[in-house]
Amino acid sequence: MTTALGDHEIERQKLSNRNALGHYESFAGHRRRLTELLEARARAFPAERPPRLCVLGAGNCGDLELARLAASYRSIHLVDIDEAAVTGAVQRESEPTRAQLVAHAPIDLSGLLASLD
Repeated sequence: MTTALGDHEIERQKLSNRNALGHYESFAGHRRRLTELLEARARAFPAERPPRLCVLGAGNCGDLELARLAASYRSIHLVDIDEAAVTGAVQRESEPTRAQLVAHAPIDLSGLLASLD
């Protein structure tokens, strides 16, 4: 159970995620570069055993081209406190990409929200 302050911080993060949805194209360069870095990392693994990817603080996944990454990773785990943001990110993808996505939400990655006062 979170405290009032913890609940406030969660709601603030959810609002930030909702507001970011309208700015998806603004992140195109960052998204492309981050995706390229993750694709390069995946190439370090044998082709017959592609790696798995875990994205901490995934939110709306506006930082990643999930369809491209799905070609390099056997599964992509999306972890965030905002379940609606992660669910929306998964739903925006094609069925083949969605098959490789695993949502883990709501999860407090900090482990601190329950103890904030």
